[in-house]
Amino acid sequence: SIQLKFLTRHGFYFLFNIYSEVLCSHYWNRHVHGKRVLVVTNETVAPLYLDKVVDALTRGNPNVSVESVILPDGEQYKDMVCLMRLNWLLFLLALF
Repeated sequence: SIQLKFLTRHGFYFLFNIYSEVLCSHYWNRHVHGKRVLVVTNETVAPLYLDKVVDALTRGNPNVSVESVILPDGEQYKDMVCLMRLNWLLFLLALF
């Protein structure tokens, strides 16, 4: 399964597995209220789902800008170094 995390200005607020409904734009229109989305995925999942998720996020909502981060695959990359890099990226994206 694929898990997605969403970050709002209040912090991470939900995590869920990807199902076919998540690849539909009507699902995202109900849950994404901001203008910028960061999709975090890995080298295994990205080729399978990244384009579909980006399409679902932006279809019917031209105001949404989507950035993505593709991490190496493997448990060894789920560490504080990776988390700090993501935090830094979120900080930089917030500036622009």
